[in-house]
Amino acid sequence: MTEKWPLVEGRYKLGPGDSPVAICTMASLDLVDQIPREGVAVVGKCVTENLGIEKIVENITANPRIRFLILCGRVSKGHFVGEAIKSLVKDGIDPEGRITGARGAMPVLRNVSKERIEQFRKQIEPIDLIGIEDIPRITRAVQDCLSRNPGPYQLSEALTKTQAIPLVETIEAPEYDEDKNWQPDPMGFFTILVSDGMVSVEHYSNQKKLLRKIQGKSAKNIYKKISDMGLVSRHDHAAYLGKELQKAELALQKGLQYEQDKDLNLE
Repeated sequence: MTEKWPLVEGRYKLGPGDSPVAICTMASLDLVDQIPREGVAVVGKCVTENLGIEKIVENITANPRIRFLILCGRVSKGHFVGEAIKSLVKDGIDPEGRITGARGAMPVLRNVSKERIEQFRKQIEPIDLIGIEDIPRITRAVQDCLSRNPGPYQLSEALTKTQAIPLVETIEAPEYDEDKNWQPDPMGFFTILVSDGMVSVEHYSNQKKLLRKIQGKSAKNIYKKISDMGLVSRHDHAAYLGKELQKAELALQKGLQYEQDKDLNLE
């Protein structure tokens, strides 16, 4: 097992790292907390048969002690994660990375190496409890897997050398000084207010002339209207506006005091 495990982030809970069992609850997020983790290395959700499965492959192949993957829980609408994993283990991928025989929106793995995929196929046995949320039945499946544990998967020398190498570089975001880095948007600036059951956005020119007002209850709707009208030209300004509108919508929904550029008092 690599020193840093799991390799990639996700919606999961960890148990004993030397356990041979992993559990994917698909769309049943509540099961992640409900399933006992004795004898289970990791239990987590997965709702997409592309990026979600890529993370499963990365994390399981980074821990060769995991030999079983229990597939349980609700199937996400329009996605077939459990079936895709079973197809991946059975038939692999085609030259374009598509999981052979898999259904779904886009069962294509583009961010994980073919070597890891082949290791995953040989390393784990999928246990089909797709659609099942019954905790005792899932627990019995865990016990059965523990009784059949074949021991750690034997990595090839090449895989051992590359096992802990991430696919992409992780970049730490530096501290951002808004006062130092701020530059005006040629399209103007916005003030945001929450009053009378609405989020109200006033758009001003950089000469401080009020140009228009945009109102709504949804940050998404207001931002979409601003974007459609072409009122923002700088990426940092767009990001700032999205952040403030989301804060304003939350304040509106929860009855909180909103003040632009200030943290919400959630108490």
